[in-house]
Amino acid sequence: SSRNLLLKKDNLIKAGKIAQNLISFKKQFSKKKISKKEILKKEILKKKKELIKKFNLNIEYLEIRNKKNLQPNYKIKNSKIFIAYYLNKIRLIDNF
Repeated sequence: SSRNLLLKKDNLIKAGKIAQNLISFKKQFSKKKISKKEILKKEILKKKKELIKKFNLNIEYLEIRNKKNLQPNYKIKNSKIFIAYYLNKIRLIDNF
């Protein structure tokens, strides 16, 4: 993304670590095949708090959505994780 050009090297590295963290999170839940909405909602909230604390982020949203119609989804299968957050006032958005 062109916004990555605005990041200093240390924040670019941090953004990469955030991406890897979320990819691992999705893989972890894909293996568990969690299908209960309440459990996944709690885990998303837990992950959001973890990212805020670990990387000192201001997260605008962290959601799981159906990758075909982008409707809210509480199943990892056929879904993507969407995130928007700020690193030193630069808004980054990503999906996995």
